Amino acid sequence: MPLAAPLTRSASVTVVPGDAVQFRVRATDNATNTSVDAYGKIFLVRLIPDTSVSFRGSWLTKLRAWYLDGRMRYTKIAGAYATYSFTGSSIAWVAPTGIAGGSAKVEIDGKLAATVSLRTPISTNAKTVYSYSWPTVGRHRITIRALGTVGHPWVYVDALAVIDVASPYPILAGAGDIGVCGTSYDSATAALMDQTPGTAFAAGDLAYATGSALQFKNCYGPTWGYFKNRTMPVPGNHEYGTARAAPYFAYFGARAGTPGKGWYAYNVGTWRIYSLNANCGAVGGCGAGSPQETWLKADLAAHPTACVAAIWHQPLFSSGPHGDNSSTRVFWQDLYAAGAEIVINGHDHDYERFAPQTPDGTLDPTAGIREFVVGTGGASMYSLVTPHANTDVFKTGIHGIIKFTLLDGSYSWKFVPVAGSTWSDSGSATCH
Repeated sequence: MPLAAPLTRSASVTVVPGDAVQFRVRATDNATNTSVDAYGKIFLVRLIPDTSVSFRGSWLTKLRAWYLDGRMRYTKIAGAYATYSFTGSSIAWVAPTGIAGGSAKVEIDGKLAATVSLRTPISTNAKTVYSYSWPTVGRHRITIRALGTVGHPWVYVDALAVIDVASPYPILAGAGDIGVCGTSYDSATAALMDQTPGTAFAAGDLAYATGSALQFKNCYGPTWGYFKNRTMPVPGNHEYGTARAAPYFAYFGARAGTPGKGWYAYNVGTWRIYSLNANCGAVGGCGAGSPQETWLKADLAAHPTACVAAIWHQPLFSSGPHGDNSSTRVFWQDLYAAGAEIVINGHDHDYERFAPQTPDGTLDPTAGIREFVVGTGGASMYSLVTPHANTDVFKTGIHGIIKFTLLDGSYSWKFVPVAGSTWSDSGSATCH
């Protein structure tokens, strides 16, 4: 980028919240002499919407398209405060400013750090009104306390921005069966995702009960919708409660694949990840020779990657009440033939991990695929029906997410429960 003047010592660039970022900088002078590259640390910007911040006292909500998540909280009551605990190396308070803007005290880790005024002669939106940084990543808390300034008392909180160090290894994390209006479990699992960098997946049944546009806006958007720009989704059967799952495809756009199809592939580190659509009747089938299966087989052949995973909604094997879904067996056959490692599903509202298996359910510790059912994103939990012979772990009654660390030639997993729960499941394995 050209600098504003010869002695300019800083420049601004836009980064996307949720993406891991590393700056590489080199300078070129007017004689075209070029410096060596300088590399910064990899970092992650997490944008924290007002829905994830704890508010105490009298706060109002305003909905406008120009706010960062479509909404903003505000108060004029002295002593009302907002607080948020986080892990990171920097925190920023983002808010509108204007003639009615008041003042607030900002406390960092319980100590007064600054008094900030939001009063400006010209109104602005999404402005960074205060920021604070530490030399290293740590656990911190910010509190914004309204002062009730006479004549111009209003204090606004649009969002907070946290800078954190990105994981040195590629992360894939998520769950299925998520957005239910009127419950808090999806907010609890979203809070876990907020603390988990990397690529997010959403394994179907994302906006109950029919996947309508309104349900995506009100039942998914305020929680997991915050991570939309780093989420790789697959559709569940509830998405097809609305014709052709049209709101699902409209909500996620290009991230959901071609509208009407919904299958696609992407890379996380050295891994190849397949997002598939197991609503077979809506997409021309899932069997051998179907459009999706033909694409899957061709892409596997074109990308002979050592480590492969696949995600779709309805599992081939499940000990929950929905049971097995044999319509996806051909997916397994193609993935098994390609040496895939992992299949991730939802549909049954429980957590289940299988030992490595063949497509017909035979134990195969050498070349089998390990299946995870993670229908724990927010919907009400199911109970165990009959455990399969190769079920290693089955747990119900606990919401949470699963986090995969996808290394070059190996992987590890950890089920992370919501706050208040301690049960977990973890392990590691090498790729075939």
